Amino acid sequence: MFVSLYFIYLLASYFQGSLLGWSAVLAYTFTPIFLQYLVRANQEHPLNLAVVAGVYGFVRCQESWGYKALFIFSLILALLIKGMSGLTVSLAALICWVILFRSRRTLLFIILAHIIALAMMALFEFWYKQVTGGMPFWRNYFSIQLGSAVAGGFNPFTKIYNFAWYLGRALWFPAPWVFFIFYGLFRWVKGDRSLIKSKFFLLSLGSAFSIIFWFSLFNRKADRYIFPAYIFLALAGVFVLFKRKIKLRNWLERKKRLLPVYHSLLLIIITLARILFHNYLYIFIKLWPG
Repeated sequence: MFVSLYFIYLLASYFQGSLLGWSAVLAYTFTPIFLQYLVRANQEHPLNLAVVAGVYGFVRCQESWGYKALFIFSLILALLIKGMSGLTVSLAALICWVILFRSRRTLLFIILAHIIALAMMALFEFWYKQVTGGMPFWRNYFSIQLGSAVAGGFNPFTKIYNFAWYLGRALWFPAPWVFFIFYGLFRWVKGDRSLIKSKFFLLSLGSAFSIIFWFSLFNRKADRYIFPAYIFLALAGVFVLFKRKIKLRNWLERKKRLLPVYHSLLLIIITLARILFHNYLYIFIKLWPG
């Protein structure tokens, strides 16, 4: 999770400077999704890292092969960790391509990255068969996952319900920053076009809704499935607040050098409090022996 914070900082800093980078990290620390999953050992943590790092690598992929390698590695990591859920990296990359590039060369790179990822999945299948005496992995995985995900057939009303269900989660877990998106959209309706012209805002919002839409197509639902969407929604909301509240931005500018210190102290305090919270509710988690 903490490495994900680093890439959140890098992504926001790339578009709007280090001040927005630190502001985004500080704001995300105070979201319900961050606090709830701070000490939970879910697969979503490495998936989130893969998604945010993959997006950062992709938006800078035209600069060097190092950033291309970062995107490819993130894509492979996401697919090997979460299978079909790893396609959230692909969705975010497609949104990036539409908003930032729309060039044939970059589209070819996306295709090449996925070919490499498929090759790595094939190598994993070969290794898995070697250690299990010929038992296939991916065939069993897809038969189980697809079978449970689409059980009950395709019902458009069910998919609409799923989308609304995830939107409800999207209003809570990235709160309070997600509500500033509505304020920004209200300003847009009133004639302020500056927000819609921001590539960072469009990238964050587009990535979030593509992830929500993707998981709405399946009948299985869980709050954590769209975890990366919460991050992007929080980033979009923080960006609106950052752009509209000049006094707040000026205050943060004056405290810029101390923001890393403040954040480090907050993480220590919040982590200890979160462990104590678990220790109080769940007796099998102990902060100290005895």
